[in-house]
Amino acid sequence: MTGRNHQIAVQLDSAAFETLKRLSAETSLPYAGVIARALTASPPTSNPLVIYPYLPDADRLPIKDLARQWRKEGRSYGAIAKRLFLQYQISGRDSLPLAASTVRGMCTI
Repeated sequence: MTGRNHQIAVQLDSAAFETLKRLSAETSLPYAGVIARALTASPPTSNPLVIYPYLPDADRLPIKDLARQWRKEGRSYGAIAKRLFLQYQISGRDSLPLAASTVRGMCTI
């Protein structure tokens, strides 16, 4: 589909938006250019994603324990979600990193 452009809408948390603004300023690219560059620079994962909501409770417990441990170390919920995604390929139903609110729930329950 070379040559075609598609318009999309995205929602970013404050930290991601600040990163997008900074990268846009540093590279003199519009936001779309920064996002496109990031998408093409990401190496495809050879490991299949683990969809957290579909896991049985027994398989969720070690993940919850890990999230709680990282939270005790002072990591933010967003940082925990990102680390779970990058290191263990744990995602939500949308194949994206877990939402910070999901990680917060994991840490409190």
